[in-house]
Amino acid sequence: MIFPVDEKYRNHIAKGGHFGDVRSNHIHTGIDILLAEGNNLYAPESGIIIESQYHNNIAGNAIKLQTSDGRIHFFAHLKGMVVEQNQKVNAGEILGYTGGKANEKYSANIVTGK
Repeated sequence: MIFPVDEKYRNHIAKGGHFGDVRSNHIHTGIDILLAEGNNLYAPESGIIIESQYHNNIAGNAIKLQTSDGRIHFFAHLKGMVVEQNQKVNAGEILGYTGGKANEKYSANIVTGK
């Protein structure tokens, strides 16, 4: 699996943005990485884009990538998206660009199952 942004940002985890952190009404199931706007977002694995759209909530522009084993990678707070629903992508391919809503925060949320 490829880290979804440049490796130099691997340790830029937001406070309260780690997997398993307790939030006010749920347990966080992903990681929040603080980045400047416009960084490349890469597909961590090959799969199919099952969603590429704007969410009128805290997620903003968001992408869901489903792998062949049924896992779903969810990416939110994006400045832009360059993939479309039902598009096949390869690991390392650019999906979009970071930034946008939520205080310049990019969030990678990896969900197991369907």
